[in-house]
Amino acid sequence: MLGQVAKVVCAVVLGAAVASSALITRYLTLLENGIRRDIEAVDKIVAVEREIQRQNDVLTDMVATTQRIGTGLDGVLATTERIHSSVAAVGVANRSTLELNTRLESDNGAAARELSRVVASLQAMNQSTTAINQYLKELAAVVDDELDALSAVASNTARMNLKTPEVDLP
Repeated sequence: MLGQVAKVVCAVVLGAAVASSALITRYLTLLENGIRRDIEAVDKIVAVEREIQRQNDVLTDMVATTQRIGTGLDGVLATTERIHSSVAAVGVANRSTLELNTRLESDNGAAARELSRVVASLQAMNQSTTAINQYLKELAAVVDDELDALSAVASNTARMNLKTPEVDLP
């Protein structure tokens, strides 16, 4: 009788071990699938980060161009403030992407929402770039008008100097 009880206990223990290993195998399969999804999501985020970096390079070139125009004009100052806002928006997008990378292991849904925010920031940056381009065209027209006015002043000064005898110019 003790032998039969031992056989039953052994059978129960073996059954529990088999059930436990099947459960562990299932969890390992789920874990492996989750890791694969995470790797695919990380690949997508890396591609987005490369695009953000490319956009950052474009912004750096725009900032250098506006600084060469001259910060003394009030209109250029306003443009510089808009560029600063665009750069700050890119910084926010970069920080959001970094946060997205650290939370990716635990929350794929949050990663998708952050990626949408990055895309919206890049679209806003594109609109800012278009506005800056338009402003630069308008600024070029103002500079041309100023050059014409300065040329007229120089011409009038030369005529006045011809009409005023005995004026020693330095």
